[in-house]
Amino acid sequence: MQLFTPVALPPAPFRLTPTSRVLTLGSCFAQHIGQHIAAALPDGHALVNPFGPLYAPQVIAHHLRLLLDTAPLPDATYFEG
Repeated sequence: MQLFTPVALPPAPFRLTPTSRVLTLGSCFAQHIGQHIAAALPDGHALVNPFGPLYAPQVIAHHLRLLLDTAPLPDATYFEG
């Protein structure tokens, strides 16, 4: 009995290297994966859920727009945890 659907994916167009910089946004899954990525990269190369856990796609899009804006954000905006 097969309990999964095989999916053939092409190779990713990029590779993570020790010089990569990574941002994770999203739920607790993004938090946990981000922590593993941060542990594997040099200090400062991974930013893990800077706004805390986010669940709704609209909220994630809003926060991406905030990050892409050139105006600095107040320190109270960030979440560390």
